[in-house]
Amino acid sequence: MANKPKLMFKKLILIFSFLLCGYLSFAQDFPPKSNTLVTDYTNTLSAEQKALLERKLVMFDDSTSTQIAIVIIKSVGDYDINEYGQQLGRKWGIGQKGKNNGIVIVVALNDRKMTIQTGGCRHRRHH
Repeated sequence: MANKPKLMFKKLILIFSFLLCGYLSFAQDFPPKSNTLVTDYTNTLSAEQKALLERKLVMFDDSTSTQIAIVIIKSVGDYDINEYGQQLGRKWGIGQKGKNNGIVIVVALNDRKMTIQTGGCRHRRHH
């Protein structure tokens, strides 16, 4: 009988560990906020392509105040690609607060999926 509380404690620790690991892996699905408008985690674009696209997006943002971010990743995991794009736009603060002028384009190469999400979040400068 003395082992019963010890066994129960071990089970609780095990369950807590699984929950914590699940939470941490879920929280880590989103990459840290980028300081550029073109973020390629897959190295699909060459340095020249990224630089050219970045310049065009910065000029577009400066002339229209509409901010477009392009993110190329391997996979969105268990997320729906559309939900992932919306949440990433919010977490990164694409667009100007209150103006709904942010656009996030997410390309998940291994999933063979992409999404274009619109709407404003918080403003983030890219210069």
